[in-house]
Amino acid sequence: MNWMAFIASLTGSLAWPVAVLAIFFLLRKHIAALLPLLRELKYKDVQLTFGERVRELAAEVVDVLPEPAETPALGEGELSHLERLGRLSPRAAILEAWIPVEQAALKLAVARGITLTRDARVAARGVAEALARAGAISEEEAMLFNALRRLRNEAAHAVEFTTPRDSVTEYIELSQRLAAALQQRQVAT
Repeated sequence: MNWMAFIASLTGSLAWPVAVLAIFFLLRKHIAALLPLLRELKYKDVQLTFGERVRELAAEVVDVLPEPAETPALGEGELSHLERLGRLSPRAAILEAWIPVEQAALKLAVARGITLTRDARVAARGVAEALARAGAISEEEAMLFNALRRLRNEAAHAVEFTTPRDSVTEYIELSQRLAAALQQRQVAT
């Protein structure tokens, strides 16, 4: 085999992979724009279902949480701030929306005199478990708390996190309702 035959053979072997990569790179912006529309994407052990799970939680929350009282968990300025942030960075809005939930849970534990282990204070899941064991929140509220926490972790740790804007808005509203419910329980103590 001479060098010309080797190059021809090599070119024939690499033609399809190079063509597929070229098409992918030419269409990558269009493919990225379609990602938020996906309901589910599986790759190995990773599953992208953030928007779908938020919608399911929004439907379940009607039964779990009462309508928020006149005192929302976030002030009007903070809520509009989160909505603006959601348009710029969905991940940041989700992370910021979670903070009042976690703070309200910790304050409720303190108000009810629930002793939290060091691990429970560090892991939000431990706070929800301690509150549920003490009867400070219902099992359904603990499950909602943990579902929102898992979605927050998914947003925080996903390498390239994208989700539809309405999913971010729903997450913010769910977080606000849960934080308000936890704050109302502090007052009722």
